[in-house]
Formats: sequence, C-alpha cells, structure tokens
Amino acid sequence: MILNQIPGIEVYVVHLVRDVRGVIYSWNKHKWDPSAGEFLRRYRPGRTIMAWVIRNLLTELLAKRMSYLRLNYEDWVHRPKSALQEMVDLLEPTAGKILPFESENEIRLGPIHSVRGNPDRFVSGLSIIQLDDAWTHKLDKNTERLVRLLASPLLRRYGYKHD
Repeated sequence: MILNQIPGIEVYVVHLVRDVRGVIYSWNKHKWDPSAGEFLRRYRPGRTIMAWVIRNLLTELLAKRMSYLRLNYEDWVHRPKSALQEMVDLLEPTAGKILPFESENEIRLGPIHSVRGNPDRFVSGLSIIQLDDAWTHKLDKNTERLVRLLASPLLRRYGYKHD
C-alpha cells in the first residue's frame, strides 16, 4: 500500500489462493529448514484456518485500491508457464519477457536471497511444479468440520467445493 502512494509506481496484486485444507495439510508436514537448523514450526488446524481467512480478506482489501488478479493454486499448477507468462505480458514493463521455463511445468530457478520463508527457497536448478493434493484423502473429520465452520464463505467465494 505504501508503494502505491508513490507517484509513477503502479502496483499490481496477484492473489494466489490455495484451498485451506491443502494449507492445513502443508503446515502439518515435518519440514527441515536448513537456514534455522531445525524443523519448521507446525500449526494446528484452527490457527491455520484463521490465518488463511485473515490473510485472504486483507488481500481482498488491496483489490479495492490496486490492480488485482486472483488465481487459484489448483488451476495455476496445471499450467504454470502459461498462467505466469500471461501475467507478465499484461504488465507494460515486463511484457514480452520470457520466463525461465523448460516446459509447461518445469522451471529453472536461480539462487535467491531472502531472510525468511519456506525452505524450498534454497532449491535452485530445474524444478518441477506439480499438484500437491495429498490432503484430499488425509485430513481427519474433525479438521473437515472446523473448515466448514470457519472457512465455508471464503471457500465458496474462491470456487472450492466442500461437503
């Protein structure tokens, strides 16, 4: 929002949404963080759901003030190169730039420098983008009930079906 206040800078928000059940499953994995020398902290479903709801609602607030595009992870992962290239081509400063994809779902990543984040940020070289939907058969009934209770309105808004 601060950048959007600077004359001559146009900010675009790309809102990548993932089904909250996939997010819950991901935050419960045992994942080693080489930068910290320990496993990432795991979060309970209720906390993850509330963080997901709050982050997505806050991102929607940005949509009212800036150029905004929402994309579902589950749709993006089936055609990542095409989807990202379409976004790049929409922006005048980057239009026509070619992304480092080897194929529709293989991208060549260079090293990045960030302070915090997913340990996958340390991966460089050829990376395959693929759907992670293990959660569809691994979440327990109590978690499913909690999702229905706390996240149903946003799940529906983002096009996710749930029983």
